[in-house]
Amino acid sequence: MKKSFQLAALLVCWLAGMHGIHAQNQVSAGLDLGATLDLYSQSASPEDFESKLNQQENKVNNLDLDQDGQVDYLAIHSYQVGDAHALVIRAHLSKDQEQDVAVIEIEKQGKEEAIAQIVGLEDVFGEEMIVEPFAQEDRSVEKGPSSSTYTVRVVVNVWTWRSVRFLYRPAYRPWVSPWHFASYPRWWRPWRPTAHATYLAWHRPVRSRFHVVPTLRVSRAHRVYKPHQRRSSIQVHHKRTTISRAGGQASVERKSATIQRSRKGTKTNVTQRKTTARATGNQRKEKKVQRKSTKKKKTVK
Repeated sequence: MKKSFQLAALLVCWLAGMHGIHAQNQVSAGLDLGATLDLYSQSASPEDFESKLNQQENKVNNLDLDQDGQVDYLAIHSYQVGDAHALVIRAHLSKDQEQDVAVIEIEKQGKEEAIAQIVGLEDVFGEEMIVEPFAQEDRSVEKGPSSSTYTVRVVVNVWTWRSVRFLYRPAYRPWVSPWHFASYPRWWRPWRPTAHATYLAWHRPVRSRFHVVPTLRVSRAHRVYKPHQRRSSIQVHHKRTTISRAGGQASVERKSATIQRSRKGTKTNVTQRKTTARATGNQRKEKKVQRKSTKKKKTVK
């Protein structure tokens, strides 16, 4: 019994670690998916969401896809088929180049029940990333005279969100942003992206309510989006850094991928750079002792 409990504890720790890793991935593109979905939950409509997303004080949009040193304006294009909705977050990189960043997908499950997920797209995040809100519930199991309680994560009913109920009004019409490259709202002023570590710290509390999942629950909404997908032929950059430690040394491997798409197909150039940190203080002392012993041996001979 004790061993099974220890194994269960180790499994929980491993899953928590994996969740931390995924949390890093979901903001690697400069857009925290959990924070983005949280911002949508606080909005009144898709139009209001687009406005909030592009306001610097909300600290959500930190995306610079074309690497011009300024945060990109993100437009919202919504599509609908029946009870399934797809709200596309799209960047206009030039006059005729558009790049989809992520999609908020919503499906109605009942009279007053709906689910929502946000999908970070592979072109921008390096791999498709699915994030959804979750809640925690305590459940109990009774076995004979004793009982035990455990906590589980459950899917959130997003019907309580004002922005979701807005989509199901009888008079609703899908929102298509009127703004595009070189044509922006008068109030919008681009700003320089914030350092990644700072941006990551801003939204750490949000990740306690949003997590990465492997399953796409809103398949109908995803099918609504697919025919409208936009992929730019302009280079899109994303970087990953992996740090591993072995034998007291730190090995840092930086991988930078540049995806360039054209009519002939997709070309991906990946460059890797690996460096090894200097030996630790103890290792340097050991080397000095070894050199001294070698000299003594030579003197004896």
